[in-house]
Amino acid sequence: MSDRKRVGDEGSINEGLIEELARLFGNEMSAHALLAAAAIPPHKLRPFAAMTAEEFWGHVCGELNNGKVDGVDVDRLLREALRKYPGNRKLKAHIAHASAAATPLARDDERGPRLEALAQLLCELFNATEMRHWVQLLPNGRQLHTELPSEGASPQTLAREIVMVLDRHGRIDSALFDSLRKLRPDRRSDIERVRASFEM
Repeated sequence: MSDRKRVGDEGSINEGLIEELARLFGNEMSAHALLAAAAIPPHKLRPFAAMTAEEFWGHVCGELNNGKVDGVDVDRLLREALRKYPGNRKLKAHIAHASAAATPLARDDERGPRLEALAQLLCELFNATEMRHWVQLLPNGRQLHTELPSEGASPQTLAREIVMVLDRHGRIDSALFDSLRKLRPDRRSDIERVRASFEM
């Protein structure tokens, strides 16, 4: 059974997304650039030149599902792909679906979706290292940082934990969204959309 088939069977990524990765990152240079962004060493995978682009990305996702690279999963790969193509609907839809399937951040039916949207936004704006750095720049950032999970946490898990810590300390305010706009001015509309959900 091929890697691509295994990926589809496990449900972490479907054939349409494999094809989308192949379309967006269909040559060796762009493929290796995405691997580097996701901290995936190319030497742990079969050579790109030995197969088609679709076969390569099926192989990559299969190996990530099998735990080939410690601390890196398919979710991280797709988030890095979305950082390079922030308007891609297929990538956004898959990541949104994965986030919705996770444990709710709050029991409150009204507040929960707002917190989820903020966690999703952080994943789109930053990688894990950048998220941790951003937290330290906030008021009392060093203290907040001590409450975050270990370095091995996936970006999705880290973002959700950051949101829970910020909410617990009452730090989800206008200053927080202002700091996001300052660091990511090109994503102003997305940041303002989430800010508006908190009625700020």
